[in-house]
Amino acid sequence: MKSAKDKATLFNSLLFFFRQPLYAGAFAVLLIAVVALAIYLSRRSGPDNLAELRSIYQQARPTETRISEFDYAPLSQLRGAAEQRDQNRLRRIENSLIEATEKTPSAQTHYALGVFKLTQQQYADAIKEFEAL
Repeated sequence: MKSAKDKATLFNSLLFFFRQPLYAGAFAVLLIAVVALAIYLSRRSGPDNLAELRSIYQQARPTETRISEFDYAPLSQLRGAAEQRDQNRLRRIENSLIEATEKTPSAQTHYALGVFKLTQQQYADAIKEFEAL
């Protein structure tokens, strides 16, 4: 265990360190940078769900009408279910968007969930999300 003398010398050395203006300024800048980085990383969402949704529908659009911010793609008339890989990605995107809307309800999250519902041809649910803006 540390004795009182060791604690006193540690405290004295810290006091001496912070009495130097250059060291105190460098420590303050470092502290501000760490706090700013922590705030940036905590607010930053995971992968961009709308970008992933756009990549899924890059080759063929999901509805007859075009959706803004989606690149032009021809309307494809597929028979049968979509690929399982795309179904898993869509389910993951939907869960992420629903969770984001519940945790931080904002215009951005409701818009993103509305666009997702629109791509899934769930028009009534999409309208509800767009009206929630």
